[in-house]
Amino acid sequence: MNRKDSPLVKFFSSALFIFVLVTLFPHATFGAAQVTVTPRISLEGYYDTNIDLDPNNEKDDYILVCSPGVTVSYFDERKGLDLDYELGITRYQDYSDNDITTHDATMRAWYFVTRHLELGFDDNFRLGNDPRDEREETIQTPIGELPVTDIRESRGRNEYWRNTFRPNLRWEFGRDRYVQLNYTNSRFENDREDLTDSMENVYGTTLGYRFNVRHNLEIEYEFTSAEFDLPDESQPSEDFTGHDISVSYTYAFTRHTHLEVRGSYTLRLYDSNEYQPDYDVEDVGLTLYHSFSRTFSLYAGVGYFWRDIQDNPQQSNPSWELGITKTGRHWTLNSAFEGGYRERYIDRENLGYEEYWSVSTDFSYNYHNRWINTVSGEFEHERIGGEGSNTRSTINFAFTSRYNINRWLATEFEYDYLHRVADIDEDEYRDHRLFLRFIAYYDVIRTGPRSHR
Repeated sequence: MNRKDSPLVKFFSSALFIFVLVTLFPHATFGAAQVTVTPRISLEGYYDTNIDLDPNNEKDDYILVCSPGVTVSYFDERKGLDLDYELGITRYQDYSDNDITTHDATMRAWYFVTRHLELGFDDNFRLGNDPRDEREETIQTPIGELPVTDIRESRGRNEYWRNTFRPNLRWEFGRDRYVQLNYTNSRFENDREDLTDSMENVYGTTLGYRFNVRHNLEIEYEFTSAEFDLPDESQPSEDFTGHDISVSYTYAFTRHTHLEVRGSYTLRLYDSNEYQPDYDVEDVGLTLYHSFSRTFSLYAGVGYFWRDIQDNPQQSNPSWELGITKTGRHWTLNSAFEGGYRERYIDRENLGYEEYWSVSTDFSYNYHNRWINTVSGEFEHERIGGEGSNTRSTINFAFTSRYNINRWLATEFEYDYLHRVADIDEDEYRDHRLFLRFIAYYDVIRTGPRSHR
């Protein structure tokens, strides 16, 4: 078995082990287990004007994708498991050498060892070759968890696999008072030998302590160890270790208004300063959150960060965030404007430290849960490495229209546009895509309500 297949086998072995572990533990209440099994299949045809995101050699093609999949949910009062798997049989009309069978799998499990001690697992796996590596995730925002599409674009086509595994252990010793231990293992491996493979291990702990209804404190520490398998052994090592510590204090003025004051310190120590000098970043900021009503929320924040680079002048810049959410009877509007710095490792580009600002918005209209239309757009400007000589700007626009024909059949139309302008000519590209999908799904097993833990 080759190395691309073995991670998928390991994923399902882990899923089977955790499923057996979860289901064999005694139920908190006899007969309380809820089970849902939902198989599905989708047929998708789309046209892509630049399948390799190459500015100098644009290739367009028609692509057909057949994607059978299944979602399994099992839970009771003490434990649960959510498992999703999708197989993507992808065929190209003109460039058949790009044909591939993709695999996407996610797993989430939890078990309350005692009333106050919870053990959790989270795993995400993907095998593909699309330069627009899209992964659906959720992020924690002031207004709750929101789905996001995290896109990693890189020019050229390459078969790869990536996996992220996150176990955690959480002990609650009072209401909103807890200690949590976290571990994250992320791996990204490429089929092409001229690209860098990477692995990251992050060990962390979080202390949360609510003093009373108004005062809340959270302290977090993480240790990071990152390793990169370079295609050329003569290249300087990109491996590094890192330390991150953050403190966040929240004061609630009312049930609808609270202020968060935060500070963080990041340290990166590289094995070879030929690749990147060591640096540290100090970041402070505050954000005000307010809910005007059940349907209208806003948050606004400002901050400042300083980056000290070994044997280099200090860099400093402001950071900011502004976001609104407004919902109506059939529609939802989300909009955000933010800027600051971030780190991007463990993907095909391995950009590391970068400064950025972005503005994004999405609008969704739901007509009686049958016809759902979504429009989204984003503009993002990046400064790679914090240097003005390596910048790029990206525009991303998408429109999706979904019609639920009945309880088990739906159809979707989607158009998206991606355009990047960069200082480095090879990083520039433009791409249009048109999709048409038919999706069938049905609960073949359902012993209780679906889990939305």
